Amino acid sequence: MTQPSSKLALQPKKEEACSRFKLPNIKRIALAIGFRTVTKGWDIIKKMKVPEDWVIVINSSKNDYSRDSINVQLEKDGVIDLHKDFLEEEDLSVLFYAADATILPYTVSSSSGVMFDGFSHGLPFISSDIGLFREFSSKDLGITVERRPDEFSNGLITLTKEYGNYQKNVDKFKDQIIWDLIATQHIKIYRRILSNEVALVVRSSNSTSVCGAA
Repeated sequence: MTQPSSKLALQPKKEEACSRFKLPNIKRIALAIGFRTVTKGWDIIKKMKVPEDWVIVINSSKNDYSRDSINVQLEKDGVIDLHKDFLEEEDLSVLFYAADATILPYTVSSSSGVMFDGFSHGLPFISSDIGLFREFSSKDLGITVERRPDEFSNGLITLTKEYGNYQKNVDKFKDQIIWDLIATQHIKIYRRILSNEVALVVRSSNSTSVCGAA
C-alpha cells in the first residue's frame, strides 16, 4: 500500500498536484491506476458518459506476468490517459493528491491496493458492487454500483452531491491505516502468537516430565 510519500516536505495543494501532471484543476478527478488487465474492468470507462464536472484520469503499466493484459485506447471526452507507465513513490503520491476519488470498476477482487492508497490520501471511491468494496461502502467510505456504464456515471453524480460526507469519513478512517499503527498491531499479534507457542511448549514439556516420572 502506498502511504503519502515521505519525500514530500508538505502535502501539495490540489492545484499544485494537478499542475505537475498538466491536469485540469476546474473539475473533480476520478483516478484509475494500476496494471492494465481485464480484471480492472476499464472497459466500463470506455463506454460510460463522464459527468461534466468530472474527468477520469488513467495511468497504467504493463503487467508482464499476466496473460490478460489489454491494450485498449481509453482516451476520449472526459477521460485522460497519462501514459506515464510506472511511477516512483513521490510522483504516485502527488497523482493521488491531484485526484478527488478512485474509480474501481473491477470484474473481480480479493483486495485493492488502489482503494487503500486512495484512503491514505483522503479519497473516497466508486466501485463495482462486489464483496470487498461492499464492505467499505457500508462504512460510507465510498459508493458501490452495478458494473454498468450508466451506473458508474450516476454514481459519480451521487458522489458529487455527498462528497463532503464521504471525505469526512475517509479522513477519520485513514488514521487507522498509517504504517506505524499497522506495524504496532502486527507486533502485538506476533507477540501473542509467540507467547502462545511458548506456553504450549512449556505445557508439553511439563507433561512429558510427569509421564517420565511415572
